[in-house]
Amino acid sequence: MSRTPRLVLTATALTLFATAGWSAPLSRIWTLNVGNNPVEVKVQRMQGGSSQREDLVIQPGQILEVKRTTEEEIGIPKHRDLLIVSAPAVFNPASICVRGGPKCPKSARFNQPTGAAAAGTTLKRGETVSSTALWTRAQPRTISVRLQGKSWAEVRLKRPDGKILGYVTLATPRSVDVTIDFGQLLDDSQYWGVVKREVLARSGKVTALLGTAPQAMGGSISLLTAAANGTGYFNLNRHWENTTPALDYTVEGGPSSTCGEANVNRNGTWYFTPGWLCTDATGYARKGPWYWSSQTNDETGEAFIRWPDYSATTTDWHIWDINSPSVQIDTSPAPPGTYCDFTPNPGNTWCGFASDPPYGACFNSLWTGLYATFQETSTGLYWSGGSSYSSSSEVRVNGSFRGLPACGVDWYTTRPPVSAHVSGRTYQWTVCLVEHSTDSNYVPCSTYDFTY
Repeated sequence: MSRTPRLVLTATALTLFATAGWSAPLSRIWTLNVGNNPVEVKVQRMQGGSSQREDLVIQPGQILEVKRTTEEEIGIPKHRDLLIVSAPAVFNPASICVRGGPKCPKSARFNQPTGAAAAGTTLKRGETVSSTALWTRAQPRTISVRLQGKSWAEVRLKRPDGKILGYVTLATPRSVDVTIDFGQLLDDSQYWGVVKREVLARSGKVTALLGTAPQAMGGSISLLTAAANGTGYFNLNRHWENTTPALDYTVEGGPSSTCGEANVNRNGTWYFTPGWLCTDATGYARKGPWYWSSQTNDETGEAFIRWPDYSATTTDWHIWDINSPSVQIDTSPAPPGTYCDFTPNPGNTWCGFASDPPYGACFNSLWTGLYATFQETSTGLYWSGGSSYSSSSEVRVNGSFRGLPACGVDWYTTRPPVSAHVSGRTYQWTVCLVEHSTDSNYVPCSTYDFTY
């Protein structure tokens, strides 16, 4: 089966600006170099169907704002040493300190976590850890998080009534420890009193270090499912060829008649699009449809909507799987003397390797399968598990994987015994990868022909 690649959920699609009342970016965006060498970033700027590129050079330890207009979408490509930060306009970027990277600015003075907080609480996608503290401009005012590689965290402060006083989102492909001093933000808001401090894992794994032990704060730490202002979700999380229906994105339970900013990570590149989605009077909105047949490449995306009051929807994810996987045969030593030392029965197995391009659905026991066929082409007979090639019809021998889930896995099957082969006759061994259960008719295969 051939595939016709094209991409729909792209910057072009995301620039379908909503028209309802919202006229300013919800957040400012910064890029922080957490490495030891300069980072070159090619920022995409998209507006009204046109696109421009801005080249930025960020020195080690430098934090640089990526400014934008009220109707401009920003795309920031991934870089292993780049930390992407977004926060309200009043937030001071000098309040951010990264441990393990370049030296923090002298103006940043943070208390080190102690006690129970030093051990931290590790969060998975959608989990939140929270703690309350009495803010009187005297207690520690820091929140620290550890991003454990390809993670996305959000830290925020709330009043007891739930109103968000401020937030910071952090995303990077590498593991880093980040400490944020919210004192300046609290001072600017002229708020003193009980503060609820939260750390949310929007993606990956995040460890929360809330500044001091809960006993010292006079509060407690609790782990819960993240509260959100609306549920944002894709109708499907994976699209392969022939997958129906088309993709769409929906928000339910959001604020009434409000436009929000799309925060989207596609293949590691961050896109921020103001006013991308607007709810009706019931807090409902829908975007789409997008079609597999219009895609150009594999794409893994995560998205949420940020509202003007700093609240946000839940995060959801989607994968376009466009590029075909491949399956290779280990022919050293050549069949029928193949020996796979990693299988349960290494003396009687056939093996190889399967790979899928990055950002696709890759391989998982929930949807990936594999089978082999063994034919004596001299006679047209197939091996069916006995001591000889004796079946007149094709017989499929199911295989297994090692290393799931992953984009590269070892595979193996049982094989005919050496004694089943006749000198001078020709044989064809075939292995086929069932990429996903929604289209069992499309399978990439590899064959090995030999004369015994």
